[in-house]
Amino acid sequence: MKLTSQTNPIVSLFKGDDWIKFKDILELIPQACFLVDPLTRQVYLYNQAAINLIPSRFSQNGQYSLDDFFPGIPSDWLKSLKEPLPASFNFQNEISIEGELNKHSIGERNKVVLLTFKPSIDLQDIQVQSEAFQKLWTILRWMIGLLHPNPTSKSIQQSLEVIAQLIGCDQAWVYTAMAEDTALINSARYGEKPSLPDLLPMDYLIQYQTITIWNKSDPPDRELIQYAILNQQNWMGILPIGEPEARIGLLVLAARQIPKASFTTEQWQILAQLITTIFQYYQQIRNLNKSLAIQERENLIYRHIHQIAKEGIILIAQNHQILKLNPAAEAILGYTAKEALQQPIESFLISEKDLSPYIRNAINGVSHDQLHSIRLFRRSGQSFLADINLFPIIFDQKVSGAVILIQDRTEQEKLIKQSMRLEQSAILGEFTTIFAHEVRNPINNISSNLQWMSMNMDQNDPNQVIIQRMLQNCDRLNDLMETILSYNRINEIEKEKIDLGGLVKKVLDRHQLKLKQTNIQTYFDSQPNLPFIKGNQRALERVFENLIDNAMQVMKENGGNLAIKVHSTVSKESQPMVEVSIADNGPGIADEYKDKILKISFTTKQNGTGIGLMISQKIIQAHAGVIEFDSVPGGTVFYVRIPAIEVS
Repeated sequence: MKLTSQTNPIVSLFKGDDWIKFKDILELIPQACFLVDPLTRQVYLYNQAAINLIPSRFSQNGQYSLDDFFPGIPSDWLKSLKEPLPASFNFQNEISIEGELNKHSIGERNKVVLLTFKPSIDLQDIQVQSEAFQKLWTILRWMIGLLHPNPTSKSIQQSLEVIAQLIGCDQAWVYTAMAEDTALINSARYGEKPSLPDLLPMDYLIQYQTITIWNKSDPPDRELIQYAILNQQNWMGILPIGEPEARIGLLVLAARQIPKASFTTEQWQILAQLITTIFQYYQQIRNLNKSLAIQERENLIYRHIHQIAKEGIILIAQNHQILKLNPAAEAILGYTAKEALQQPIESFLISEKDLSPYIRNAINGVSHDQLHSIRLFRRSGQSFLADINLFPIIFDQKVSGAVILIQDRTEQEKLIKQSMRLEQSAILGEFTTIFAHEVRNPINNISSNLQWMSMNMDQNDPNQVIIQRMLQNCDRLNDLMETILSYNRINEIEKEKIDLGGLVKKVLDRHQLKLKQTNIQTYFDSQPNLPFIKGNQRALERVFENLIDNAMQVMKENGGNLAIKVHSTVSKESQPMVEVSIADNGPGIADEYKDKILKISFTTKQNGTGIGLMISQKIIQAHAGVIEFDSVPGGTVFYVRIPAIEVS
């Protein structure tokens, strides 16, 4: 085949050895062939059949246009698939041969088209050769299709089918072996059963080192040949796949009738080399895809860990520039990854202690034990305690950077402080219990003596007023001491089955006289057949007494309405509950007080202690319940919910 010097553009489409194979196949086409750029009409390549039309006129180094051979061919016929075109082979206007021009698209991009010319004087001979041409054209398109960057097992199967049909075989098999295999494995097959087994002995690679073509007139000197005879096959071809020093498998072909197509040893070798290249390419792609899948899975795991890790992770390069921050590091330091990228780590990792030596050591390949309790600074200037680890990043025995792990100890600090406060509260609680118990006796003695003095004094004595005021203060102190003792004993209360609706009704009845005196109307509603709760009667009475007293206090000046409702409900977790709602139409709770109302020592009463609601809340919590409230100008509702006893 003669190649012009303008073959570089087409060579770029088919890289390496694949282009050599393409040229060999093209030379087998009996018609005159021309590879043409449909846009520029430049002829890149022509075969020997084209040269034979007028061999004395062709220049060995000529650069030709399509118009040098076929003047006047329409451009739209070149750019789209059309019917055969009557044409004259008129080489540089010196010779004219009438015939038919056909166009064939090559590949998906259609950058090059293949033109075949059929002279009219040879049409009869061409028709005789058309079957062989179609087979050669099929294998040509098959080769181009296999140059796809991602071949699949399906494309291998299709390749085997094309080869079998090209040669005229009934059956075909491909056996391959990887390094770890102990037998030849059937990778692809074509044709109906009976079939060769899925596995063949590995020593067949030694037996069939060269191409073996057998027909019925030859002796059956090998096991595979004997298989052909047993299955009434009259022809078999066995082609080794792979390089002579490293065979990777066998291509086995079988036919009942000896194929008409005749191939030379060189052509069989070309076919074997094609199969070798295809399977090697396919295997490389498959291995690469496996490696990519493993790498992608590892990357996904890394990215997931990187995203969810609570420790701050910072990757830095050898020049100290930040390569990556995970979300935890962004939250800890207060900088976004975008603004920290490619910036020096020293501008973001700011500490009371100089960390530069540790960073340099990590970049030089030295790991450090954890640096405990290092005080760092956030972007806002706020300081916090942290533990820091620094590790070098080593690839191929070379340090390419370092990773810095930051563990924020802010929450641990809070827990330690909270634990210390709880310990102090426990000590204070024990002390206040002792104090309340010891103080209550002197107060009782003072109260008794004041009562004795009042009894022995004239009722009109002016000192009676002072004594009564002192007695009231003693009662108040007694009540306060009792409250303190109750608060510290809440978690030790004993519980029993209680009808909460009946308990609330009893507490309300005890307040009826005071409610009437303050012109407060009461409304009570309890759902029939309420489920029982488990609780301490005295402690719960204290809760509802406190809530009713508070309602009375806010309505005592102008009177009002007090509505109490007891009914069953369920929690957000679908747990059965009994709810008590206590509503008043007082002035409501001011917005600035709502966040403080259930906290210790908060009160709006002139002589209040601020611990009534706080103790009530603790009692309800000891019953696994909850106290909530809603308040608007003109009314407040408190809700008490306690788990019901489930009926078994």
